[in-house]
Amino acid sequence: MTMSMRSRMIYKALKAANIKGSCGRRLKTGVDKNASEYPSKFDLRGLTIEVKVFESRNVFIIKKKDTSSQRHMIYLHGGGYVCQSSAMHWSFVTDFTRRTALEVCFLDYPLAPEYHSGKALDFVYNYYCQHLKTYDPDSVLIMGDSAGGGLTLSLLMKIRNENIKMPEKAILISPFVDSEVSDRRQRDIDLIDPILSVEELIACGIVYAGELSLKDWRVNPVKGDFKGLCPLSIYTGDNDILHIDAIRLKEKLDLSNQPYTYHFEPGMLHVWPLFPGLPEAGKAREQITKEVNKPDKYDSFKTD
Repeated sequence: MTMSMRSRMIYKALKAANIKGSCGRRLKTGVDKNASEYPSKFDLRGLTIEVKVFESRNVFIIKKKDTSSQRHMIYLHGGGYVCQSSAMHWSFVTDFTRRTALEVCFLDYPLAPEYHSGKALDFVYNYYCQHLKTYDPDSVLIMGDSAGGGLTLSLLMKIRNENIKMPEKAILISPFVDSEVSDRRQRDIDLIDPILSVEELIACGIVYAGELSLKDWRVNPVKGDFKGLCPLSIYTGDNDILHIDAIRLKEKLDLSNQPYTYHFEPGMLHVWPLFPGLPEAGKAREQITKEVNKPDKYDSFKTD
């Protein structure tokens, strides 16, 4: 596993800060879940932000000043389904907006344990349907990191099941797609992952499922049917417990003959594209920008 010097420094800093399992700790101690953190003035330079309310939750609409885009990105943040968005999410999303000039809709979806049993999925699905009353689905993309990636995958399955038109594409960054964390290989990665913990991911999955079975695709998308989805793009690194989720997702997409791209970065930790200043993050952001700015209507292709 190769890492740049800066990657090693970040890795050591995360270890020293004892960030590992922070979502599980938030689950135990509680957190304000009524609103996502707001981006800083620095993050918003050159951008405008409008806060709308949908089903009593905030939706942050971010776009470049003095520009109008016909294409839109719905963003679903990570946090184990229990934590609100962080400053790092805002830094990434605002940088993405400047790079692409897309209008980004950042959803403050409901979090467990207060909201469970598919409530988050219902919210993002209802918002997507509302969004399509104004915008052509061929101009809409969906991106999610970690739990937001898992929620994105469940959303695509619900869109297909309800015979609603698919978005142009979905981008998944270190997606959390097995809420049971059931693959034994993840225990080995737990020893080196500086951010995630198997046991605390399991705890998050249980409260997120609520009254639903952990075998239910609505809360555990790896258990779902992968046929008929829009093209996917997956970003993963092997110092991440959820790298195994990405591998399993890739295998299921192959079996379902679904179009996707698979971007693997050796030595990378969980959601590394969100880390500002990290060389590998810059590389991933450039790739994501390229994918978004030059959409393919695209023949299935797969990269390792």
